[in-house]
Amino acid sequence: EAYFSDSVLTARVKFALLDAPDVSALDIGVQTHRGVVLLSGFVDTERLVRRAGEIAAKVEGVKAVRNTLQVRG
Repeated sequence: EAYFSDSVLTARVKFALLDAPDVSALDIGVQTHRGVVLLSGFVDTERLVRRAGEIAAKVEGVKAVRNTLQVRG
């Protein structure tokens, strides 16, 4: 299994989110620790919470996603 540093994974997840036309990546914070990606911040809908998690999970090298995104109230 290829090893990717946390900083590389963070960058890859950010790029993947930026590349998704239906996600406002600028509102999403991305941190990575030992291959586990933490998503934080606020988005407009519950669907976007799920979508961001799906995008992050598909990035090569990501072991798990902790999605703490919240819907703006």
